[in-house]
Amino acid sequence: MSLVAFARRQLRLEELQVAAAILASHGKKKKAALDATRSISTLPLKAFLVRYTTLVEVDGNTLDPTPTDTCRLVHSSVLEFLNQKPLTLDNDSKDHQLHISRFALANVCLIYLARPVYAQVLQKQSLPDDTYTWVDSTGATVDKQVFSQYAAKYWVRHLQDLEKKEQDQIRGRVEAFVSSNSFQTCMQIQSIWVQGRFDVYYVHSKLNCLRSLPEWLIRSCSSDSKRPTITKYWSDYLKLMRDWRTLLSCGGCHDSDPDCSYLTFRGELDRIWWTTFGPDHLFSDFQSRYTSFRLTESEGTLTCSERFEALNVSKERIVVVRLE
Repeated sequence: MSLVAFARRQLRLEELQVAAAILASHGKKKKAALDATRSISTLPLKAFLVRYTTLVEVDGNTLDPTPTDTCRLVHSSVLEFLNQKPLTLDNDSKDHQLHISRFALANVCLIYLARPVYAQVLQKQSLPDDTYTWVDSTGATVDKQVFSQYAAKYWVRHLQDLEKKEQDQIRGRVEAFVSSNSFQTCMQIQSIWVQGRFDVYYVHSKLNCLRSLPEWLIRSCSSDSKRPTITKYWSDYLKLMRDWRTLLSCGGCHDSDPDCSYLTFRGELDRIWWTTFGPDHLFSDFQSRYTSFRLTESEGTLTCSERFEALNVSKERIVVVRLE
């Protein structure tokens, strides 16, 4: 019920079924997890909807629902009531699946994006009609992974909605995810399917980028200071945006200009020279099609005039770039 109640947009039934299956299997051993997933994912949609009582309505034929039909609570007053009494539907449940909480959607988005199948970047695959599609490490078409776009677009907002106790509960998993190769794939999905995700905007005459991490992971208070400071997660992300935003977003046409040079390279995050960020950068181990590295004149802290980046373009030649 939480999936419907706190969704940032109306979920399609196919998205809801995938998300429910993920939550049902999470934390279980392999066989039990597979059984739990199958018990939900193989249900006919009509039988699946029965589990959501009369509090949920479908924009379609309830007697013959389709995967793309969307669903919502029957009235806003239902959400108000469930917010006030989150255990109302959970009295007889042993696994708390009916406990109304914002944590469910934050949890399922994080589980989905951190799956092993996203540990490697997506690859372009040509089609017979001279177009292309994106496939994951198993060769499966990402277009058919119905929850991927919702999770990539809204995972930060669902994490931002959490109470302090829930933030503390999930923080370690979020930090591990942002430092993992799965986060590179998440950004790749965003660059392909979430329009304007990496654009910059003027807010009160200042240039800003969209928040790509929950606020509680962007700033933290140190023990010796009451003033919040920027975390390494956010500073490393901003460095990526400063150096490579042109590859992540054209920043202007929003896919309306067929001659936009960005469209040719959209989603190709493995073109980024990740290792040139240096060994201390969170993203330095991300997957790249190029062998790149950083050259320094000496050990220690570098000034801007001492920063070098190098790209190994062939066995016979190395291109070295000095950044002033």
